[in-house]
Amino acid sequence: MKKLNYLIKCISATLLIAVAVLGSSAAVSADDVYVGYANPKETVYPYTGFNNGIDQTGMMHFAVHIDADKLALFAGQKLLGIHVGWSEGAVPRTPEMKAFVRESLNGEDLASGTKNVSFGWNDIAFDEPYIIEAGKDIYIGGEVLWEPDAWLATGIFGYNLPAGSQYIFVGEQDETNIAWEEISQSEYTLLLLGIVQAEGEEFQNIGNLTSLRTNELQGLEKPGTAFLTIQNQGINAINSIEISGQFGDKTWSYPLTLSKPIDGNSSASLRGPVQALGVGTHKFWLSKINDIDVKSPAKIDVGLIGISEEVASKYTRRPLVEYWVSESNYRTPIYVDQWFAPGLPSVRDGLSVTAHHMSDQFMTYLETSDPDIDNEEVQLLLDFAGGMKQYVFCPVFTLDRSFIPENLLAKATDQTIAYNFMAPEVMPDLYKTAMNVPTFVSVKAAASHKDNAVDVTVSGNIEPGILDEEPLYLSVYLIEDGIESDSQEFPDDEQAAAYNGVYTHNDLVRAQAAPLYGENIGSAGAFSKKVTFDIDEEWNLEHMRVLAFVNRDGKNHNHAQVLNSTELSLDPTGVETVSADSDVRIVVAGNDILVLGAYSEACAYSISGAKTGLRALSPGIYVVKVSTADGAVVRKVVIK
Repeated sequence: MKKLNYLIKCISATLLIAVAVLGSSAAVSADDVYVGYANPKETVYPYTGFNNGIDQTGMMHFAVHIDADKLALFAGQKLLGIHVGWSEGAVPRTPEMKAFVRESLNGEDLASGTKNVSFGWNDIAFDEPYIIEAGKDIYIGGEVLWEPDAWLATGIFGYNLPAGSQYIFVGEQDETNIAWEEISQSEYTLLLLGIVQAEGEEFQNIGNLTSLRTNELQGLEKPGTAFLTIQNQGINAINSIEISGQFGDKTWSYPLTLSKPIDGNSSASLRGPVQALGVGTHKFWLSKINDIDVKSPAKIDVGLIGISEEVASKYTRRPLVEYWVSESNYRTPIYVDQWFAPGLPSVRDGLSVTAHHMSDQFMTYLETSDPDIDNEEVQLLLDFAGGMKQYVFCPVFTLDRSFIPENLLAKATDQTIAYNFMAPEVMPDLYKTAMNVPTFVSVKAAASHKDNAVDVTVSGNIEPGILDEEPLYLSVYLIEDGIESDSQEFPDDEQAAAYNGVYTHNDLVRAQAAPLYGENIGSAGAFSKKVTFDIDEEWNLEHMRVLAFVNRDGKNHNHAQVLNSTELSLDPTGVETVSADSDVRIVVAGNDILVLGAYSEACAYSISGAKTGLRALSPGIYVVKVSTADGAVVRKVVIK
């Protein structure tokens, strides 16, 4: 037979091949219980996976390697058949598909069966079951006539494919020696599970903790919040669990009753506790299911930075929010102005914000580490996604480059960084949670300008004894607001009317005074850095501010976690200004401006430059200047 070529399309996730478990009946039916890494009740998405997009027709062969460890629980049980996903393509197709189990890819069939498959999940029973042997690897797979525009193994979100487990046929040398190609290192998708008959109590109360996602910064005195993914591998529902952790000789356990049971053959994500016991790699696992001890539980390694209340009380946390946009992307105005920005006002004084531009006139070009990337903003997202370019998308936002919100649309790796925009009513709670995360780093800035240059001094302290073996990095940006685009193209009249044909950009990075991940400032103690920015004549100094933040390097942890940040509005008169720290806060209360903390003098100026008091102000924009022992704190505020 001629070698058969094929085209591939896939969505942003691949599937972890698993073993499924059936009830005691040998027949395959819709009521049977499956247990594994995929829930067969999930939707099978069309137009993803393997697509024969050419005119040739031939036999397609596919197989998945099932490691003996995955079958250890089922030694002596019956493998009844396979469970495979099929999509009909442009026209309905219900071809006959053969299913098999083998000890080698080109070995003889140990069991086989056929069935005409249709859209969705299909159970193909073997003519005679295969008895699973302990310690033996097997291959499960099948073959189907591969007509043009046929689709096999369509994708579902949320699973990863283990190395060495998936193969797909791309040619044939003769009838008995099929040329297989391993593609487990690719981004392809193949939905294929084994169907195992399981009988007895040993198949009850079986499960594992498969992922634990949380902010690495945690308090030592009480548990923080984590998002746990629990995999029920048994045939009965999970109603309660006990999660346990270990760091060195310290251990911790916490019982948790589930508000909604996890059915057999299902995975569920839920909020749960996580307790930091120190600084370093912790192990977490399920120690009990339904009050029954879990035998040989799978353990997950999680890096945590435990911070005591005594240390955390020395530092005020200011999260960093970054968003990636492109004015040539029609979604940017909609997502930023209608989804992202409305969630900011109530918490804006307590966090720092900047925007990166990925593909327009406002990009910041710097040397990057990937030869295919000539833009720093794209490089950041590529690094966050572990180098997987298919996970880089726009528009998108991050919070501290490591903070894990509960967002099912999260992309990238287990250390997920980048997120689609969420509804504005969700954002304030997300930000407030980030503000309550403890830290062990302070950072503040002072600035003055003369002629066409701005001198900036950034200083702070890193608490000793936390990350003494890991250097931290300082990044300093110059940011501008209120920039009207002269090249924004709106795709329809409705958007053009909404923006009067002009889109205004805020939080734009005008300059950066450090490499991609900042400049090394050491691991502990005080630090200080002086930089000078040259001001372009097109920039508006009245709308500019300094953003400085301390972050990790982004290489050793698959993220560049931001530990603290500060913002400083520039004073257009050239008077030196300093960013507020925990001693000074400027708060709007109705029509009044309140200054909290130690200061010697405070006043406000209207947008026209007239000096005013701080009480009973008319709606508008004001510049507030507060004199402190360190200099002048300058802030823009809005009275509504």
